[in-house]
Amino acid sequence: MHNSQNKKTLQIVLVVLIAVLSLGIGYATISNINLIIDGNATANPNDNNFKVHFVETADTPNLEGNVTLTGSADIDKNDNTMATFNVGGLTKEGDYAIATYTIINNSNDVGAKLSLELTNSNADYFKVTETITDTELQAGDTTTGTVKVEMIKTPLTDEVTTSITAKIKATAVENASATGGDSSSKVAGEPESFSTDSWATIQKAVQNNNTSTYNVGDTKSVTINGNNYQVRIANKTIGEHCGDNDTEYSQTACGFVVEFADIIPTMKMRNTNTNVGGYPVTLVYDYLKNTFYNSLPSDLQAAIKPTRVISGHGSNDSTNFTTTDNLYLLSGVEVFGSDSYDTAANTTKQLEYYNNSSNSKIKQKNSYNNWWWLRSAGSDNYSRFRSVNHNGYLSYADASGIYGVAPAFRIG
Repeated sequence: MHNSQNKKTLQIVLVVLIAVLSLGIGYATISNINLIIDGNATANPNDNNFKVHFVETADTPNLEGNVTLTGSADIDKNDNTMATFNVGGLTKEGDYAIATYTIINNSNDVGAKLSLELTNSNADYFKVTETITDTELQAGDTTTGTVKVEMIKTPLTDEVTTSITAKIKATAVENASATGGDSSSKVAGEPESFSTDSWATIQKAVQNNNTSTYNVGDTKSVTINGNNYQVRIANKTIGEHCGDNDTEYSQTACGFVVEFADIIPTMKMRNTNTNVGGYPVTLVYDYLKNTFYNSLPSDLQAAIKPTRVISGHGSNDSTNFTTTDNLYLLSGVEVFGSDSYDTAANTTKQLEYYNNSSNSKIKQKNSYNNWWWLRSAGSDNYSRFRSVNHNGYLSYADASGIYGVAPAFRIG
């Protein structure tokens, strides 16, 4: 499938004033003083302000059907406005395949309207339909696009094929005119409620130390790739050793920390049972740093504060690992208050939310209790990472096991 963007422009008004001051002072009398301000301003459109493209998620691109298929759905690694799919395995009338993609309006403050144009070179044998869940996107919003190919006539002799081109035209509009969200969400106002305030308002409140209306444990809904997730305030106080220069201390429990209340995807830490190299070389780390972060709404991305993350090592390594990340997994200490098998235990503290013993450590996936990963490698072994089991207790898990990912981040 090929995607062609029609990039239009949005005027942005910049004010440039040239002041001309004219003063007249008489010798016999004092005359009036005229202050004259003359000026003009020019705003130039810029295509770089409008960015709509395909994005990889945990679930897309994806190819599935009602029969066993060959082929795949992909996004061009060099041009994320281009996507392809190839399908084999359709043999009789009624067989179908569906290719699914996620589309994001990654513009800063420009809305997008999407329209479709579809071609099918062999309409005798194939019916091709395309759908877009939401055709009007605010900046930062995502939607799902699908292409369905169905056999409508069973081939009797020769192999039959079709060539399909699906163009999704993205037209720039003022952000407020797109119905996929509320453009006012990007305006920083006075803090009222964590659940309803915009991320810009929350960020401003944190920066001004004006968070008295927010409480640890308060939750907020975030829409990512068309799915709604709950995040909650896990910590508010800064604490000692949280400065940028105190490099021996992790900032992961410093200041205004927000965590996902439940599991996003389930996945392996590593393809094999090894913790050598620690958290920074895991599949989960790469997923959070690249794929998942890029799928967050742009106003949330703008509010996230980079964090120094220190994670413990396993028995085949000798030093802890330090990275700077926007999203990160929690450690055993941050959840349980202590962890004797985490070599980085003394670099962080328990989050305020978990310091309240009545608050559960259980996280769910599809309404079922699920194990979830911590970032610490088990110090007494070379194959496991620390985790929280389905009953909410600190545990171990083999690195190749498939468990939940529930990241945290800081606002600032």
